[in-house]
Amino acid sequence: MALLIVPFFFAMRRYILAPYYMIDRGTGIRESLRQSAQDSKKFSGPLWGLVGVNLLSQIIPIADILYMCAPAIRYKEVTDASYVKPSAPDPTA
Repeated sequence: MALLIVPFFFAMRRYILAPYYMIDRGTGIRESLRQSAQDSKKFSGPLWGLVGVNLLSQIIPIADILYMCAPAIRYKEVTDASYVKPSAPDPTA
């Protein structure tokens, strides 16, 4: 049984933000899963916290109400941190 449960948590961490990629960027299912997995490698600590609170909310229902918008906020933080602004052209060149 543990052989099925443990990999689920790793997959959950990788793909927890996939719906937000799909809605925000208008991508398909595969592309949103790929982008979520790619960005989750850099921000695994905060995403593990999100997974932990989601599990806690299954035990304590009030935590679910208080933490309902946390995945959307975490998505915004991840995308803002991973966004690289294009550099301005060199005016002296």
